[in-house]
Amino acid sequence: MEQKEILKYYSNERLQKILWELAKDREFACRDAEGIYFKRPGMLHYPKDIISKVIEGAVSFHLSVERWRNVMDLENAKEKDYQELRKGWDWIIDIDSAKGLEFAKVTAEKVIEFLKSYGIKSYTVKFSGRRGFHLGISFENFPEEINFRKIELWYPELPRILSSFLREQIKEELLTKFCKLAGSVKDLIEGFEVSELSPYEFVEIEKDWGPRHLFRAPYSLHEKTYLVSVPIEEKEIKEFKEEFAKPERIKICLGFLDKAEENCMNELILDALHWWRNLEKEHFRLEIGKEIKRLDGEIKKLEAELKEKDEEYNQAFLKKDRERMERIEMEKRKIKQTLAWLKERKREKEIMMKKYAGKVDQAPLTLPSRKTKIKVREEFFAPCIKKILEGIEDGRKRSCFTLITYLRLCNWSWEEIEEKLAEWGKKVGLKESILKSQLRGHKKQKPLLPANCSNDLFYRDIGICQPDEICKKIKNPINYHLFLLKNLKKSIRKKPKKRSGKKAKQR
Repeated sequence: MEQKEILKYYSNERLQKILWELAKDREFACRDAEGIYFKRPGMLHYPKDIISKVIEGAVSFHLSVERWRNVMDLENAKEKDYQELRKGWDWIIDIDSAKGLEFAKVTAEKVIEFLKSYGIKSYTVKFSGRRGFHLGISFENFPEEINFRKIELWYPELPRILSSFLREQIKEELLTKFCKLAGSVKDLIEGFEVSELSPYEFVEIEKDWGPRHLFRAPYSLHEKTYLVSVPIEEKEIKEFKEEFAKPERIKICLGFLDKAEENCMNELILDALHWWRNLEKEHFRLEIGKEIKRLDGEIKKLEAELKEKDEEYNQAFLKKDRERMERIEMEKRKIKQTLAWLKERKREKEIMMKKYAGKVDQAPLTLPSRKTKIKVREEFFAPCIKKILEGIEDGRKRSCFTLITYLRLCNWSWEEIEEKLAEWGKKVGLKESILKSQLRGHKKQKPLLPANCSNDLFYRDIGICQPDEICKKIKNPINYHLFLLKNLKKSIRKKPKKRSGKKAKQR
């Protein structure tokens, strides 16, 4: 594409205005035909500045996902200063297919289905300009703060977590759809060297966000394909073709990142953070476990060495070799000092693991074996669990987690749990695919505890915490039936023994 054609395309005043409006408080980066960026940071002061950038050699334009108080302050700023300079950020779900556009379409549709399951509708869609799509959710859709921390300070942590959570939740269904689209697993992996059978070997959803991350601006050309990164309606994804993105066919009508619904992201954020903290916690525990195992190996090795030194000392004593005895005694002292240090280090790690294990609810735990394997009937369920089963409006996904973990520890079979969840899902209007996804996840891991009673997100915040006298004595709903049975046993009084006739007469 020649420069005069590029100039003609970018001369559209409506296009210039859309880019200028979106570039407010963002880095505006230019890229030439070789894919090389102009000097950063850059700004777009006026709509007509786009033309001067093209004359300088720009082919494509890119925007930062972060919004800044003053973009040009970034020039001399260090990474540690970004938190103070940042005033917001948007979540861009970047889909890039190595398998062709059809696979990108399937992925985009699956992502949209996932967002809709959380009631999120204020997303915008555009073609990436090459082999994928971008879904954008603007900063205005997010809450002002999470855990008393302003939302702008959650970058890049939160978009990474959200993208990772999204990937994990749609992973299995996406792979099934890919196999169906390709015809078979064999056809799917043909031409690819795959380390594992994952949909992300073929279509990537960006998850490794970093400071000053850029995305291609809407209506920008792609410097390699010269196709336009054109915004489209959701309904257009299925029939979209690359030829629709040719510059001569573009109509400037739709915006990007221009939809907002206050606090619509809340439930997704809560679920994603909860999932991430459990993941982090389990990873931490595994790393600490490895360290304890390593220390244990070193301790055993030194203890064996100390035993050998004792034997050497005894032999030297029998031979009355005083010099050798002193040397061995010195070596033993060094070994004992090292042993004492290693044992203290091991003890610290074990304390650390125990302390960390209590920080987040519902992390994977090896639960103590229970004396009884009798199924707990519904009449003995905790009040909050009964309230969930009656039907709720808020926190349905969180409550799905609570029900699965609770019923599992009440010795219900998987068949019984699935039947109960299907019945409950219809009552509260929760999609069968969400229920099945959660069930699949739980079947792959050891039993988990429901959230502790103190976790307001799972009980008080969704209006199901209505404690009775037993609730005041327990920390987790799973203990409710145990206390109930204990109280019932206490209420049963044994009949007094009959006195013998002899003793009765004496009285």
